[in-house]
Amino acid sequence: MSLQAKVLLPLHYGVKGETVVYIEADDPLAQVEGRAAEAGQRVVTLEPGQTFDASRD
Repeated sequence: MSLQAKVLLPLHYGVKGETVVYIEADDPLAQVEGRAAEAGQRVVTLEPGQTFDASRD
């Protein structure tokens, strides 16, 4: 199954340490970038405070 999106915008990653609620996968951006490349999708990552206007993409 594919998301069929042109652009992926990862929002929840970079969690430091372990919690009982959420344990992050190893190198999540590399994983999503690899799978997106296979599907012909572009990944946009933002720094804190940056914005992305999907209507202009």
